[in-house]
Amino acid sequence: MDMLEKKTKHVVAPGINWLIATLHDAAASGYPNEKAEQVGYQKELDAAIRGLREMHKRGITVLPGGDYDFAWTPRGTYA
Repeated sequence: MDMLEKKTKHVVAPGINWLIATLHDAAASGYPNEKAEQVGYQKELDAAIRGLREMHKRGITVLPGGDYDFAWTPRGTYA
């Protein structure tokens, strides 16, 4: 993060919608919430949120991003 903080030409575009949708919406497509938590997606989401908060605090430019076209993250559901 120190390097990102010093570089004004760089931006971060995290794709955390996939983590959120995997934890909350993927069960309808056959991937149970329990499995998502078991493999560590909740911990990964928590770490991403902490990292994004730190980036915001440091003034690092963060743009919305996402991973789409999975069964539980179809295009058009994020606007």
